[in-house]
Amino acid sequence: MKKEILKSEEDLLDEVIKNFTSTKRSKWDRFDRQYDWRHSEVIQYDYNNEYNCLNSCCDSICRCGVITDIELSKFNTNVMISQITSGIENDILVYCIDRIIRLQKLTEDCFQLHTCGGYYGEEIDGLHLDEYHEKIISDNLSKLKEISDADRIKLVLTLEYGHLLDVLVDTSSAMIHNIDINNISFQEVYRKKIDTSENYYDEKFQLPRGIFIAKGNEFRLIDGYHRVMKAKSLGMDKIKGIVLL
Repeated sequence: MKKEILKSEEDLLDEVIKNFTSTKRSKWDRFDRQYDWRHSEVIQYDYNNEYNCLNSCCDSICRCGVITDIELSKFNTNVMISQITSGIENDILVYCIDRIIRLQKLTEDCFQLHTCGGYYGEEIDGLHLDEYHEKIISDNLSKLKEISDADRIKLVLTLEYGHLLDVLVDTSSAMIHNIDINNISFQEVYRKKIDTSENYYDEKFQLPRGIFIAKGNEFRLIDGYHRVMKAKSLGMDKIKGIVLL
């Protein structure tokens, strides 16, 4: 029986980064991306083929096919994140990957369906995330390497808000806690503005719902108001959260 080789966290993160990394092979080639989303369930696409055979130029085999009416639809961020983070057991790392990708607010318009010449005419060459979003995501994911979980959380918060709260600067560890929702302190000014209709954050949501700092038996919510308020609206007693110490 072949012994399974366990991959390190760094190796798993490298695999995630490859999904958002482009390399150019030569001046004659298109960007050869590391991942072709065509072979995933992340996004759907459709197109038509047109054939304009002039003067019977194709004999018995038509090679005049041209791809037209390309349509990309139903991009699913949840499926993307679930797919690329499979096998990573560190919930804090998965949380950071999730936030980095969601910060880009990807839609189907961020993808491009490339074509090339084939045996029967034009054919699909690949479905790729555009270079702009690829670079931003891969660069930010690379920053997660070789730093502590606490620094990963602080990085993600800085990327999202442009700064880090003073109360978080000296924190040096991050831990997952099951937090009694009644022990969470909210800022009422935000609490009243939260829309809890988002179905994504229902009972099936498995990642930590927020980032907290502990003050005695109370947990101050730093980030994750939508996710925590959704849990509260569902009547959940406890939630999984990341506590910075």
